Amino acid sequence: MQVAKVINNNLVKIYDENNKECIAMGKGIGFKKKPGDEIPDGAIEKIYRIADTNAESQFTQLVVDIPLRHLQVANLIIDYANATLNTRLRDNIYVSLTDHINFALERLEKGIFLNNKLLYEIKRYYPSE
Repeated sequence: MQVAKVINNNLVKIYDENNKECIAMGKGIGFKKKPGDEIPDGAIEKIYRIADTNAESQFTQLVVDIPLRHLQVANLIIDYANATLNTRLRDNIYVSLTDHINFALERLEKGIFLNNKLLYEIKRYYPSE
């Protein structure tokens, strides 16, 4: 696949086989790359195909400044939720959950701990989630 735009060292915009714009993630795949350069398929860990252009734009802006490991954690959680809840989550979950995880980990590193006063209600009303 060819690079359409480098977002950061670990993320690039590409065009898939249907000529649809996607975001490819992989450790170092954007390093010293420029539009038109080839990315080996083995270097790509995940391809994000987001149908909603607004969510895609928000996701692109978000991933510029966050560590790759935060995006990977969000991706693992979303994959787990899709499998265990037997559902397909909306594309905007990539934006909201990645942002939430990034902010929560920043708070943790600063020693800021929040107590969820609604945890009991959440567990009661959403037992499978």
